[in-house]
Amino acid sequence: MAAASGIVPSKDLLDTWANALGPDSPARIIKIVIDQETLISAAQVDAQGSDEQDFELLGPLGEDESPCFLLYRNRTPESWLFISYVPDASPVRSKMLYASSRQSFVRALGDSRFSSSIFASTKDELTFAAYRNHLKAQQSSAPLTAREQEIADIKAAEAKERREGDTSENANQPRSMLDLSGSTEGTSADGKKAGTGWSDEAAELIKTFAAGDKEIVELRIEEERIIPSPEQPSSLALPKDAPCFTFYKHSAGTVFIYSCPSTSPIKSRMIYASSFHSVRTKASNLGVDVSKRLETSSPEEITDAFVAAEFGQAVAGESTPTGDGGGDKPAFARPSRPGRKR
Repeated sequence: MAAASGIVPSKDLLDTWANALGPDSPARIIKIVIDQETLISAAQVDAQGSDEQDFELLGPLGEDESPCFLLYRNRTPESWLFISYVPDASPVRSKMLYASSRQSFVRALGDSRFSSSIFASTKDELTFAAYRNHLKAQQSSAPLTAREQEIADIKAAEAKERREGDTSENANQPRSMLDLSGSTEGTSADGKKAGTGWSDEAAELIKTFAAGDKEIVELRIEEERIIPSPEQPSSLALPKDAPCFTFYKHSAGTVFIYSCPSTSPIKSRMIYASSFHSVRTKASNLGVDVSKRLETSSPEEITDAFVAAEFGQAVAGESTPTGDGGGDKPAFARPSRPGRKR
């Protein structure tokens, strides 16, 4: 994965994107370029014909030696395509800049909004015929390996957890792989109490946080129980080598962060992904009012400036992973899947 560039979308671009997402928006294509270390909207083209016909409007937007990102809106079914256009004749620095900015930019816009990502290096690849070939290649791809299937299962679990988090809060919630939203103790088959779910220490730590005595707390899962991380952070600095759940008090509200580095073991990723919503629910029951939730596989990208940007307080020079609000979601947020020095 390319290193994050630290380039942030401009406020005008985020506003343009929010407006384009509206059901009555005529927007068909948005062209984005990097200008002075900022992603900006360079052009917008409104729908003129069918999805197939308007695809031909992409070619004229591409330049022979200048990369850009192109967002294309399909109406049937409603979805967006994310197109990275990087001509072979582009300067090497430009190629690297766009490559390192793409992932965080997709997360900033909300990766779940895009049905597909396309890479193009010539204008001939910005045609409906090329897009159709791309879809055929996707549909006829070879069967997944066991490793690829595991990763697909993780993504499905994460997507399911996000959907359930968007449609339910405390009632009718699905069970996690762990009983994380219930009490700190359960009952075994012989009637004896058995340790499951939250440790007493984790629950007390969250209560302390809810009372305003801490600005940040970090939790982990060990032996099928939620526990406090051994080293509690004093500032927003997520671990790069281990998954965790973090509650952070920003001046604009409380943020719940699910961080799972892409190098984490498959089992850990499955457990954390399936437990994300129930951990938030348990914290809510303990008095934590979450204003926004974030997910990331790139912990180093979650900074104070990024959180400020997620609350609409854009700060130049920071990238933006995936996030969404606990209540009303900002139009430019998600996210999953996204994302720190310690």
